[in-house]
Amino acid sequence: MKLKRKWIATMCIAVTAVMVGGCGGQKKEKTVEKIDYDKCVTLGDYKNISLESSQIDSQAKLQIDQVLQNNSTFDKITKGKVAEGDTVNIFYVGKMDGTAFEGGTLTEKEQPEGYDLKIGGGQFIPGFEDALIGKKIGETCDINLTFPESYPSNPDLAGKPVVFTVTINSKQGAEHIPELTDEFVKEKISETETAESYQKTIRETAVEEQAWSYVYEASKINEYPKQKLKDLTQRMSKSISYYLSQQGVSMEQYLEAQKMSQEDYDKQMEESAKQNLGNMLIYEAIAEKEKITVSEEEYQEDLKAVMENNNLKDEKAADEMFQSYYGKNAKDILMDDLLNNKVKEYLAGNVTEK
Repeated sequence: MKLKRKWIATMCIAVTAVMVGGCGGQKKEKTVEKIDYDKCVTLGDYKNISLESSQIDSQAKLQIDQVLQNNSTFDKITKGKVAEGDTVNIFYVGKMDGTAFEGGTLTEKEQPEGYDLKIGGGQFIPGFEDALIGKKIGETCDINLTFPESYPSNPDLAGKPVVFTVTINSKQGAEHIPELTDEFVKEKISETETAESYQKTIRETAVEEQAWSYVYEASKINEYPKQKLKDLTQRMSKSISYYLSQQGVSMEQYLEAQKMSQEDYDKQMEESAKQNLGNMLIYEAIAEKEKITVSEEEYQEDLKAVMENNNLKDEKAADEMFQSYYGKNAKDILMDDLLNNKVKEYLAGNVTEK
């Protein structure tokens, strides 16, 4: 049984692109030009894939262990003092000139479970975590700090003195990692799965991923369709710009924080786009050779899941969401993603374990 993919509003950058311009071809306005995959890609042997069973098992175990780790619980310690390396649960209110500033407050009303902060993890501005060391669990204290001179997330705070009033609720004690039981799987993963079927699902996924890596490493990209590469580069850059805008950060501020020039950023985007486009060309070439396609019914089923997971009322709303992130409509993105998954399933069927 395959686990259903879940799309969420904070999706990763898609590896899709407009299907225009074949290798060496001329762009035709409003015309989708067929790609010459034989010219663009030299495929490795994808019909005879040999994988180590031990590596598959190791990858599957690693993934399951990570899921269990992510669902760990901790004893709650409410006495003693904060030390380096502790993870403390806190509430805090940040003020500048006596007035609370945006993004600087987390109270019990806003988030009853509090915020877990690892001391020394560098999650907050310099000095915040160090100031909590030695403080008593259960006490409320004021921390006087100054924001860094460069603070792209909120330039109005850059270099400004502030006061954080912090309540230390508790700190984490011993960790308790859950066991993989039917009850755990049904509660945390899928109501239709058992521990045994979930392990089987994870192993199948590991086979697919390793089979794909095998074929990818054995294949060679000869040429990148120029228009397709340009479109994908622009789309990835748009996704990043959109994400930054949601955080209140401009591209200029981001580049300054990364100590990166616009030229360096453009080169990085193009290299990332080449890697993603290389993936696309390989699985599209296999799909063409093996006549692997995605049906309208499969798309509609996937679209329904997307709308349910993101509380969208119809396909138009889904298009708007995908356009915001990628500059493409829902069908283009989902059909491509479904094709990628079907190719991986096909490759998994060509695996011989040793």
